[in-house]
This record gives sequence, C-alpha cells and structure tokens, in this order.
Amino acid sequence: MRANNKKSTKRYLAALALLCSGIVVGALGMQYWMMSHGPGFPPPPGKFHKMIFQHFVDEIQLTPEQVRKIEPEFEKSWQEGDKIRQEFEPKIRAIFDAAEDRI
Repeated sequence: MRANNKKSTKRYLAALALLCSGIVVGALGMQYWMMSHGPGFPPPPGKFHKMIFQHFVDEIQLTPEQVRKIEPEFEKSWQEGDKIRQEFEPKIRAIFDAAEDRI
C-alpha cells in the first residue's frame, strides 16, 4: 500500500510541476510578445491610424505613387474624424462611468 502512495504522490508532483512550468512558459511567452509587438488591441491612437493606412495600402496593393497621392487625403480625413471622437469621448466615458457606478 505504501508503494502505491509514493507512486501517487510522485504523479501529483509531476502534474503540479508540469502545470507550473506551463504557467511560467506562458507568462514568459506573453512578456516576449508584448516586448516585440507592443500592447494588444487597441494600439495607441498615433499608431492606430498608421496601421489602418498600411493595411489599406497592402490590401489593394497601392503603388508608391498612389500612396503618395492618397496619404494626405487619408490624414486629413483621419484628423477630422479624430476631432469628432474627441468631442464625444467625454460623453461616452461618462456613460460607462455611470454604468460602472450602478453595477
């Protein structure tokens, strides 16, 4: 009976060690990801519009000349949209804060 308990204890310890090593590897992998790719979604506003534009460029395979012509118009539109976002952001934040307080 005692030998069976030792085997059982060893199995539990092995399972615990495997679980802990998985946690450590996952945490280190996440740390590496964050260092190499930056934080998850959403990216900072200054970087977000550049990512969107680059996706647009890649998706429709724009030539460098097309990019040069389109980029100023994209920037102008983005700035106009950002002004609207800044106007509404405090109102939206207030709605979420009030909901959080009620919850």
